[in-house]
Amino acid sequence: MANFFLTIKNLTLQYSTRNTRQAIQHTIALPVLGLTLLTILYLLNNNQNVFLALNQISLFTGESLWAYLTLLGDPVVLLCIGLALYSIAPQISFSLLPTLVVGGISVFYFKWLFGVDRPPGVLSDIVVIGQPPISGAFPSGHTTGVFAMAALLMLLTKNHKVKLLLLAIALLVGFSRIAVGAHWPMDVSAGIVLGWLCAIIGVKISKGWQPSEQKARAINLLLIITAIYLFFRNTGYAQAYFMQFAIAASCLSISTISLLKLKAANARS
Repeated sequence: MANFFLTIKNLTLQYSTRNTRQAIQHTIALPVLGLTLLTILYLLNNNQNVFLALNQISLFTGESLWAYLTLLGDPVVLLCIGLALYSIAPQISFSLLPTLVVGGISVFYFKWLFGVDRPPGVLSDIVVIGQPPISGAFPSGHTTGVFAMAALLMLLTKNHKVKLLLLAIALLVGFSRIAVGAHWPMDVSAGIVLGWLCAIIGVKISKGWQPSEQKARAINLLLIITAIYLFFRNTGYAQAYFMQFAIAASCLSISTISLLKLKAANARS
Protein backbone atom coordinates (compact mmCIF):
# COMPACT_ATOMS: atom_id res chain seq x y z
CA MET A 1 0.00 0.00 0.00
CA ALA A 2 2.88 2.36 0.83
CA ASN A 3 4.41 1.65 -2.58
CA PHE A 4 1.08 2.44 -4.23
CA PHE A 5 0.85 5.89 -2.61
CA LEU A 6 4.53 6.56 -3.39
CA THR A 7 3.81 5.78 -7.04
CA ILE A 8 0.81 8.12 -7.01
CA LYS A 9 2.94 10.84 -5.39
CA ASN A 10 5.62 10.48 -8.08
CA LEU A 11 3.03 10.53 -10.85
CA THR A 12 1.46 13.65 -9.36
CA LEU A 13 4.88 15.32 -9.25
CA GLN A 14 5.40 14.49 -12.93
CA TYR A 15 1.95 15.89 -13.67
CA SER A 16 2.55 19.16 -11.84
CA THR A 17 5.88 19.79 -13.62
CA ARG A 18 4.51 19.26 -17.12
CA ASN A 19 3.95 22.35 -19.21
CA THR A 20 1.05 22.99 -21.56
CA ARG A 21 2.93 21.61 -24.57
CA GLN A 22 3.61 18.32 -22.78
CA ALA A 23 -0.04 18.12 -21.71
CA ILE A 24 -1.09 18.50 -25.34
CA GLN A 25 1.36 15.83 -26.49
CA HIS A 26 0.10 13.29 -23.94
CA THR A 27 -3.58 13.77 -24.78
CA ILE A 28 -3.54 14.73 -28.46
CA ALA A 29 -5.51 11.59 -29.42
CA LEU A 30 -8.66 13.09 -27.89
CA PRO A 31 -9.10 16.17 -30.10
CA VAL A 32 -7.97 14.20 -33.15
CA LEU A 33 -10.71 11.66 -32.48
CA GLY A 34 -13.35 14.31 -31.87
CA LEU A 35 -12.46 16.39 -34.91
CA THR A 36 -12.36 13.31 -37.13
CA LEU A 37 -15.84 12.20 -36.05
CA LEU A 38 -17.20 15.74 -36.33
CA THR A 39 -15.77 16.18 -39.83
CA ILE A 40 -17.11 12.84 -41.09
CA LEU A 41 -20.59 13.50 -39.73
CA TYR A 42 -20.63 17.00 -41.21
CA LEU A 43 -19.33 16.04 -44.65
CA LEU A 44 -21.65 13.04 -44.99
CA ASN A 45 -24.59 15.03 -43.57
CA ASN A 46 -25.54 11.88 -41.65
CA ASN A 47 -26.03 13.24 -38.13
CA GLN A 48 -29.69 12.25 -37.82
CA ASN A 49 -29.32 8.85 -39.50
CA VAL A 50 -26.40 7.89 -37.27
CA PHE A 51 -28.38 8.98 -34.22
CA LEU A 52 -31.37 6.85 -35.23
CA ALA A 53 -29.13 3.82 -35.71
CA LEU A 54 -27.32 4.18 -32.38
CA ASN A 55 -30.24 5.35 -30.25
CA GLN A 56 -31.92 1.95 -30.42
CA ILE A 57 -29.16 0.10 -28.58
CA SER A 58 -30.99 0.19 -25.24
CA LEU A 59 -33.65 -2.07 -26.76
CA PHE A 60 -31.02 -4.83 -26.59
CA THR A 61 -29.09 -3.85 -23.46
CA GLY A 62 -31.78 -2.36 -21.24
CA GLU A 63 -32.04 1.26 -20.12
CA SER A 64 -30.28 1.16 -16.74
CA LEU A 65 -26.78 0.65 -18.20
CA TRP A 66 -26.95 3.90 -20.16
CA ALA A 67 -28.48 5.83 -17.27
CA TYR A 68 -25.56 4.73 -15.05
CA LEU A 69 -22.98 5.61 -17.70
CA THR A 70 -24.49 9.00 -18.46
CA LEU A 71 -24.43 9.86 -14.74
CA LEU A 72 -20.61 9.74 -14.91
CA GLY A 73 -20.72 12.82 -17.14
CA ASP A 74 -22.80 14.87 -14.71
CA PRO A 75 -20.75 17.95 -13.70
CA VAL A 76 -21.52 17.56 -9.98
CA VAL A 77 -20.48 13.90 -10.06
CA LEU A 78 -17.25 14.81 -11.85
CA LEU A 79 -16.57 17.58 -9.34
CA CYS A 80 -17.09 15.17 -6.43
CA ILE A 81 -14.75 12.59 -7.93
CA GLY A 82 -12.11 15.17 -8.78
CA LEU A 83 -12.15 16.75 -5.32
CA ALA A 84 -12.06 13.32 -3.66
CA LEU A 85 -8.75 12.63 -5.43
CA TYR A 86 -7.03 15.51 -3.64
CA SER A 87 -5.37 13.38 -0.97
CA ILE A 88 -3.54 11.23 -3.54
CA ALA A 89 -3.44 13.49 -6.62
CA PRO A 90 -3.91 17.14 -5.60
CA GLN A 91 -2.97 18.52 -9.00
CA ILE A 92 -5.96 16.74 -10.53
CA SER A 93 -8.24 18.57 -8.11
CA PHE A 94 -6.49 21.87 -8.78
CA SER A 95 -6.74 21.49 -12.55
CA LEU A 96 -10.32 20.24 -12.45
CA LEU A 97 -11.69 23.38 -10.78
CA PRO A 98 -10.77 25.86 -13.55
CA THR A 99 -11.46 23.16 -16.15
CA LEU A 100 -15.08 22.79 -15.03
CA VAL A 101 -15.56 26.55 -14.79
CA VAL A 102 -14.20 27.13 -18.30
CA GLY A 103 -16.15 24.11 -19.56
CA GLY A 104 -19.41 25.25 -18.01
CA ILE A 105 -19.14 28.75 -19.45
CA SER A 106 -18.10 27.41 -22.87
CA VAL A 107 -20.91 24.85 -23.06
CA PHE A 108 -23.50 27.42 -21.99
CA TYR A 109 -22.22 29.92 -24.59
CA PHE A 110 -22.14 27.46 -27.50
CA LYS A 111 -25.57 26.07 -26.66
CA TRP A 112 -26.90 29.63 -26.74
CA LEU A 113 -24.94 30.48 -29.91
CA PHE A 114 -26.02 27.48 -32.01
CA GLY A 115 -29.47 26.92 -30.50
CA VAL A 116 -29.72 23.34 -31.75
CA ASP A 117 -32.78 21.37 -30.61
CA ARG A 118 -32.19 18.00 -29.00
CA PRO A 119 -33.51 14.81 -30.61
CA PRO A 120 -36.74 14.68 -28.52
CA GLY A 121 -37.61 18.14 -29.82
CA VAL A 122 -37.20 17.04 -33.44
CA LEU A 123 -38.04 13.35 -33.61
CA SER A 124 -40.94 11.41 -32.09
CA ASP A 125 -40.22 7.72 -32.57
CA ILE A 126 -36.98 7.47 -30.56
CA VAL A 127 -35.81 5.95 -27.29
CA VAL A 128 -35.69 8.52 -24.49
CA ILE A 129 -34.27 7.51 -21.11
CA GLY A 130 -34.66 9.87 -18.18
CA GLN A 131 -35.74 13.47 -18.59
CA PRO A 132 -33.47 15.26 -21.08
CA PRO A 133 -34.35 18.86 -21.96
CA ILE A 134 -35.63 19.70 -25.44
CA SER A 135 -33.22 22.47 -26.42
CA GLY A 136 -29.53 23.23 -26.02
CA ALA A 137 -28.03 20.27 -27.84
CA PHE A 138 -24.70 21.46 -29.22
CA PRO A 139 -22.26 20.62 -27.69
CA SER A 140 -22.86 17.84 -25.14
CA GLY A 141 -22.01 19.09 -21.65
CA HIS A 142 -21.73 15.59 -20.19
CA THR A 143 -19.28 14.58 -22.92
CA THR A 144 -17.30 17.78 -22.45
CA GLY A 145 -16.99 17.08 -18.73
CA VAL A 146 -16.04 13.42 -18.93
CA PHE A 147 -13.43 13.97 -21.66
CA ALA A 148 -11.95 16.85 -19.68
CA MET A 149 -11.62 14.49 -16.71
CA ALA A 150 -10.18 11.75 -18.94
CA ALA A 151 -7.57 14.15 -20.31
CA LEU A 152 -6.52 15.21 -16.80
CA LEU A 153 -6.23 11.60 -15.62
CA MET A 154 -4.24 10.67 -18.73
CA LEU A 155 -1.56 13.09 -17.60
CA LEU A 156 -0.95 10.87 -14.56
CA THR A 157 0.25 7.91 -16.55
CA LYS A 158 2.40 6.88 -19.50
CA ASN A 159 0.79 3.45 -19.56
CA HIS A 160 -1.03 3.17 -22.88
CA LYS A 161 -3.38 0.48 -21.57
CA VAL A 162 -4.55 2.80 -18.80
CA LYS A 163 -5.00 5.62 -21.31
CA LEU A 164 -7.05 3.33 -23.55
CA LEU A 165 -9.19 2.33 -20.57
CA LEU A 166 -9.83 6.01 -19.73
CA LEU A 167 -10.65 6.67 -23.38
CA ALA A 168 -13.04 3.71 -23.50
CA ILE A 169 -14.90 4.86 -20.39
CA ALA A 170 -15.18 8.41 -21.71
CA LEU A 171 -16.41 7.14 -25.08
CA LEU A 172 -19.06 5.01 -23.40
CA VAL A 173 -20.27 8.02 -21.42
CA GLY A 174 -20.35 10.08 -24.61
CA PHE A 175 -22.19 7.30 -26.44
CA SER A 176 -24.68 7.10 -23.58
CA ARG A 177 -25.82 10.62 -24.43
CA ILE A 178 -27.04 9.25 -27.76
CA ALA A 179 -28.49 6.10 -26.18
CA VAL A 180 -30.59 8.11 -23.71
CA GLY A 181 -31.84 10.31 -26.54
CA ALA A 182 -30.30 13.52 -25.19
CA HIS A 183 -27.80 14.38 -27.94
CA TRP A 184 -26.91 14.05 -31.60
CA PRO A 185 -23.61 12.38 -32.59
CA MET A 186 -22.18 15.77 -33.63
CA ASP A 187 -22.93 17.13 -30.14
CA VAL A 188 -20.89 14.31 -28.62
CA SER A 189 -18.03 14.73 -31.11
CA ALA A 190 -17.82 18.46 -30.35
CA GLY A 191 -17.88 17.66 -26.62
CA ILE A 192 -14.77 15.50 -27.02
CA VAL A 193 -12.81 18.39 -28.52
CA LEU A 194 -14.17 21.00 -26.13
CA GLY A 195 -13.50 18.80 -23.09
CA TRP A 196 -9.88 18.34 -24.12
CA LEU A 197 -9.43 22.05 -24.77
CA CYS A 198 -10.91 22.97 -21.37
CA ALA A 199 -8.59 20.46 -19.66
CA ILE A 200 -5.53 22.01 -21.32
CA ILE A 201 -6.67 25.47 -20.19
CA GLY A 202 -7.28 24.10 -16.68
CA VAL A 203 -3.76 22.65 -16.56
CA LYS A 204 -2.28 25.97 -17.68
CA ILE A 205 -4.26 27.99 -15.13
CA SER A 206 -3.43 25.66 -12.22
CA LYS A 207 0.25 25.22 -13.07
CA GLY A 208 2.31 26.13 -10.03
CA TRP A 209 -0.48 25.64 -7.51
CA GLN A 210 1.00 23.76 -4.56
CA PRO A 211 -0.78 21.63 -1.93
CA SER A 212 -1.08 23.07 1.55
CA GLU A 213 -3.03 22.46 4.73
CA GLN A 214 -5.28 25.45 4.04
CA LYS A 215 -6.02 24.26 0.53
CA ALA A 216 -6.65 20.72 1.75
CA ARG A 217 -9.14 22.04 4.27
CA ALA A 218 -10.88 24.21 1.66
CA ILE A 219 -11.02 21.38 -0.90
CA ASN A 220 -12.53 18.97 1.62
CA LEU A 221 -15.09 21.49 2.82
CA LEU A 222 -16.08 22.09 -0.79
CA LEU A 223 -16.28 18.32 -1.26
CA ILE A 224 -18.64 18.00 1.73
CA ILE A 225 -20.94 20.68 0.31
CA THR A 226 -20.84 19.13 -3.18
CA ALA A 227 -21.48 15.60 -1.88
CA ILE A 228 -24.45 16.73 0.21
CA TYR A 229 -25.87 18.53 -2.81
CA LEU A 230 -25.39 15.40 -4.92
CA PHE A 231 -27.60 13.41 -2.54
CA PHE A 232 -30.55 15.62 -3.47
CA ARG A 233 -29.65 16.62 -7.03
CA ASN A 234 -32.16 15.71 -9.73
CA THR A 235 -29.93 14.47 -12.53
CA GLY A 236 -32.91 13.40 -14.61
CA TYR A 237 -31.93 9.73 -14.34
CA ALA A 238 -33.77 8.10 -11.47
CA GLN A 239 -32.59 4.66 -12.63
CA ALA A 240 -29.04 5.60 -11.62
CA TYR A 241 -29.81 7.03 -8.19
CA PHE A 242 -28.16 4.08 -6.42
CA MET A 243 -24.81 4.99 -8.00
CA GLN A 244 -25.47 8.69 -7.41
CA PHE A 245 -26.07 7.94 -3.71
CA ALA A 246 -22.98 5.70 -3.52
CA ILE A 247 -20.72 8.37 -5.05
CA ALA A 248 -22.11 11.06 -2.74
CA ALA A 249 -21.73 8.86 0.35
CA SER A 250 -18.20 7.80 -0.59
CA CYS A 251 -17.08 11.38 -1.22
CA LEU A 252 -18.67 12.57 2.02
CA SER A 253 -16.79 9.85 3.91
CA ILE A 254 -13.49 10.69 2.20
CA SER A 255 -13.82 14.40 2.98
CA THR A 256 -14.79 13.77 6.60
CA ILE A 257 -11.88 11.38 7.17
CA SER A 258 -9.46 13.82 5.52
CA LEU A 259 -10.61 16.68 7.75
CA LEU A 260 -10.31 14.49 10.86
CA LYS A 261 -6.75 13.54 9.85
CA LEU A 262 -5.89 17.22 9.41
CA LYS A 263 -7.33 17.98 12.86
CA ALA A 264 -5.38 15.10 14.41
CA ALA A 265 -2.16 16.27 12.72
CA ASN A 266 -2.66 19.78 14.10
CA ALA A 267 -3.29 18.40 17.57
CA ARG A 268 0.02 16.49 17.50
CA SER A 269 2.02 19.48 16.32
